[in-house]
Amino acid sequence: MSTSALTPYQIWYLGIGGFPAILFGVLYLGQVRLDLYSNNIFDP
Repeated sequence: MSTSALTPYQIWYLGIGGFPAILFGVLYLGQVRLDLYSNNIFDP
């Protein structure tokens, strides 16, 4: 497991398993930002 080359499993994990995780993370952060703005927490 010390090789720097990507194995087919790692490519599958990054392509199929990693992308949804990043996508959901972005959507989650976006929802949190919408909640903060809707609650006027940053309202001066």
